[in-house]
Amino acid sequence: DPTFTVRTDEASGQTIISGMGELHLDIIVDRLKREFKVEVNQGQPQVEYKEAITQRAEHREVYKKQSGGRGKFADIVFTVEPAEEGKQGLEFISEIKGGNVPKEFIPSIEKGFKMAMTNGPLAGYEV
Repeated sequence: DPTFTVRTDEASGQTIISGMGELHLDIIVDRLKREFKVEVNQGQPQVEYKEAITQRAEHREVYKKQSGGRGKFADIVFTVEPAEEGKQGLEFISEIKGGNVPKEFIPSIEKGFKMAMTNGPLAGYEV
């Protein structure tokens, strides 16, 4: 069943099961008890919210810091847009041209992008 997932909560040590709804979870819990003789302590189901990108948006940010010496400067423009039909997840595409940004910096930029997308702008849920 591809819609059923199991994970262990690191903080509590609990095994967390996820499914497509309360009925789906009830059926799985019943099978665990009946077929596998597993004792189950069941809490209230919780909805896992996510945020979605619904339209294209472009943003520019300029960073300047002068602290003696050469200082620090960055000028970045980025665009986010909904995924193509049938695609899921996040995709990072670098459109840096020329040698303005050393290529060894790109993986760190991508990592920062993915970290930023774990907390959406509306309510802080994963994008």
